[in-house]
Amino acid sequence: DTLLVAATLFAVVTLAQVQVGEEICIEGYIMDRYCIERGTLLDNKSVESLKGPGEHSLHCLVDVPKCYQSGFEVLIDPLEGSNTYCRGFLLDDDGTMETRELAQSFGSKTGCSTCTEENGSQKKGFRATISGTVTSVGNTNTPA
Repeated sequence: DTLLVAATLFAVVTLAQVQVGEEICIEGYIMDRYCIERGTLLDNKSVESLKGPGEHSLHCLVDVPKCYQSGFEVLIDPLEGSNTYCRGFLLDDDGTMETRELAQSFGSKTGCSTCTEENGSQKKGFRATISGTVTSVGNTNTPA
């Protein structure tokens, strides 16, 4: 299941043209920018970040300060014929905080020190539906 989190969004890479001020709703894996920019998952170094977001642990996402403090992005599913996820939208600080709290409520207490298991016991691959307002449009090389 995915839940709706209201957030102000920064467009990083989009599959459709979006404009500043546009209200959007998008669903995808949530990943911290630290793991994205390092190229592999911090707690599973054999997995490329944009090829294996389903292996990204909730522990890494919500417990590790350098990960959650780097901000969260919503990844867009791979295009047909590709196995690489696209960087979709960068959440602002409030959106990152709300999404972290949501992930903590779905996360298993096993291996995740801040997870509560209120809504589930997930250990990896956190997906969410995010709605918000686009405040900046980036490009494929430079997140906004």
